[in-house]
Amino acid sequence: MWCCSVAAALSTNAAAGGAAPAVRKTTQLKKLLSGRGKDMSFIMEAHNGLSAKIVEEAGFKGIWGSGLSISAGMGVRDSNEASYTQVLETLEFMSDNTSIPILLDGDTGYGNYNNARRLVKKLEMRGIAGVCLEDKLFPKTNSLLAGAPQQLADIEEFSLKIKACKDTQRDPDFQVCRVSFTAQHFHTSPSPTFTGRDRDRVPL
Repeated sequence: MWCCSVAAALSTNAAAGGAAPAVRKTTQLKKLLSGRGKDMSFIMEAHNGLSAKIVEEAGFKGIWGSGLSISAGMGVRDSNEASYTQVLETLEFMSDNTSIPILLDGDTGYGNYNNARRLVKKLEMRGIAGVCLEDKLFPKTNSLLAGAPQQLADIEEFSLKIKACKDTQRDPDFQVCRVSFTAQHFHTSPSPTFTGRDRDRVPL
């Protein structure tokens, strides 16, 4: 019955031409990320148009566009084997069928600062509310692989990548977040490829 209601909602959205919500998705996400205490909310993973609609129907206020799940849905590994254009196509279906914001797991931005700022431009065109970037080298290694080296980007290079993204965005509420890593969160002993940076998600 629930699957039928989701399918009906998808049909209604398509028939209505995807009416725009009262509050921009970027503004919704900005509010979610700045929440404190009782105002904090969980966002839920989705990897295609149907799963994104299920997340919205379940009552979540935001969607995590998981790089791992999107890659798995294509039958490839979570190491940038899926091109950013393939990810964009998936996100377009997710965005068109929902009225809640999507925060993309953008890995390393799919290359250097030029690739990252082009990604931001294309995300905004598709109504994606924000992107989360990892301070690792391209192509990235999945963070959950025990014992796998996690090679980190140079701090200055990564900082300039973030700046390029922020300079490119046209919507002031579009969110660019940083994910940084440290060895103790994923390994029992320190790895020389890690710095002392903490793992966190910080809106910039």
